[in-house]
Amino acid sequence: MEFNDQLAELTLAYQQELRSISTRKERGISNAQMLQRELIEALNDVEACVTAGQTQIEEEKRRQLQLREQNAKLLRENVAKLQNDFCASIKEQYEREERALIEEERDYEIMELEAMAEQNQALTIATLQNAFPGKIAFQQLLQHMPDYRYIAESFPRPTNQHEALYCTGDQDDREVHILQIYRFFHDDLAAAFEASAVRMDVEGGAGGAELYLYMVADDDEVISLLQNGL
Repeated sequence: MEFNDQLAELTLAYQQELRSISTRKERGISNAQMLQRELIEALNDVEACVTAGQTQIEEEKRRQLQLREQNAKLLRENVAKLQNDFCASIKEQYEREERALIEEERDYEIMELEAMAEQNQALTIATLQNAFPGKIAFQQLLQHMPDYRYIAESFPRPTNQHEALYCTGDQDDREVHILQIYRFFHDDLAAAFEASAVRMDVEGGAGGAELYLYMVADDDEVISLLQNGL
């Protein structure tokens, strides 16, 4: 009887221990499952965070690449614009300097031609005065003299030295640049004119109108005209 009681007590204690072990096992399994779920959730959160971070990194990378390309394009456009502006400025400056050089060369050529013309004129006058000291004389008319202004008014068009020198204009439109004006005295021609005027008065001829003729002549023709008249 006592043995049976002890056996029953041991069996009950064993069953209680088994139930306790089973309970702890179930609790451990439950805790493990809960921890596993929490771990999975945490890993999922970490994965989502990493994925979101990678997405943000890729988007930022694309944005930075796009921004860099835009900046590079803008830089290339600005550099090209600066190059074009610089080339245009250089071309404009070159053309301006070239025009200035051409004008300066033309001015020097005009001055040289004027100097040569004045030299030839001075030599012609000196030659005639030395050859005929008592017959031929010259008087230079200065710009402030009335006779100079009167003759200059016969050429009303503006001065154009280039066309006058190179004869690039029309025959009737070429412009004259006056260098010097001289009054010419010739005893024989003056005496012949006076004799002709007296003869016309004696014959009762009517007074004629004045007619001024202007002609272009080289140095030899000028000398011949001044010596002998027309």
